[in-house]
Amino acid sequence: MEPTNINWEQGEHEGLISIANHSLFLAVYGPNRRPGDPIVIIVPNAASSTKQWTPVRRLLQPIVRTMLYDRSGLGDSEEMPNPTTPTAENMAIELDALLGAAHITPPYVIVCHSYGGIIAREFLHLKQFKGEIRDVVGMVFVEADQENTSALRPDETVQRMSQGQDLLRVTGLYQNMVLDPEDRDGLYREAETEKFKETAEAECGQAANSRLELGDKKQLEADPPILGSFPVSVVIGDTTRDHERIYEAAVREGKEDIPSPAAWRRRMAEYRELDGILQLANLNLSTTRSIAIAGSSGHDIHLTEPDTILEEVEWVLDTITKLE
Repeated sequence: MEPTNINWEQGEHEGLISIANHSLFLAVYGPNRRPGDPIVIIVPNAASSTKQWTPVRRLLQPIVRTMLYDRSGLGDSEEMPNPTTPTAENMAIELDALLGAAHITPPYVIVCHSYGGIIAREFLHLKQFKGEIRDVVGMVFVEADQENTSALRPDETVQRMSQGQDLLRVTGLYQNMVLDPEDRDGLYREAETEKFKETAEAECGQAANSRLELGDKKQLEADPPILGSFPVSVVIGDTTRDHERIYEAAVREGKEDIPSPAAWRRRMAEYRELDGILQLANLNLSTTRSIAIAGSSGHDIHLTEPDTILEEVEWVLDTITKLE
C-alpha cells in the first residue's frame, strides 16, 4: 500500500484513504488528469469488491482516468469501528467523503453494476441536494437495479433451487469470466472471510429498503431529466440465462418442489420482459441515451464482456466532448 499523502489526480496509485474513523481502499489508473477531464468511477454490486473489475479497468486504463474503491468492510477496505447501517444513501455519502478526502475533483462519469445502480443514483441525489448536480456528466448502468427491482429480486424460488450449488460454476461464470485463474480463485477466497460475510449480509439486508427510499425521490419522473443532456447508457445482459442454468442443475440434482418445465419457461419469459423494462427506465435520467446488449453474458457483464462496457464508456466520453 502506498502512503496517502499523494496526488491521486496524477500517476497510478493504490492505497488506503482515511475517512472519519477508518480507511477505504482506493486505486486510480490511466492518464494524468487535466482540468475538466472526466474520471470514471466504478460502483460495484452489493457484496462485491474492486477485484471483479480488473478486466474493465484494464480496457479503460489507456483512454481515461479510472477510479476503483472498496466500500467499508469489502476487499482491502477496513470495517467501520462503529458501523452505520449500510443503506445505499449512506454508501453514497461514503463515496462523496472518499472523493473529498482524496481531492479527486469532478467531472465524474459513473459506471455502476446491479445494486451499484441504486448507490450511484443516491450519489446523484446527494450531488443534486448539494447543488453540485453538474459534477456528474455521464452514467453507464450495467445490468443495474432501480427502485422497482424488488419485483424481480431476490427470487425465492431461485434462491431455494440454488442452495448448495457452486453458482460461479453452475451459471458458467467461472468458466467464461476473463479474469486470470489466480484472480478467479481469489473471488472464492474473499467470499470465505468473516469480514466479507458480515458485510455482504449487512449490505444485502438493506437492499429492499434502499430501493424504496430511492423511489421516494422520484428521479425517473423528473421533467426535465435530472442529468439534462449528459449521456446515460444502459447495458443489458441476460439474467434469465443464469436462472435457467440454476434450474437445470436443480433438475439434475433431483431437488423437490421446483416448477415444471412449462411453468418455468413462462416464468422466465415474464422475468426477461420485466427486467428489460425496469433497466431501460434508468434512461429517463437524461435526454441523451444509449442501449447496449451483451448477448453472450448473464448478469455479470463486467466479467464476461468487458469490451461492451468499454464501448459505452467511449460513447459517453465522445458525447461529453460534443456537448462542450
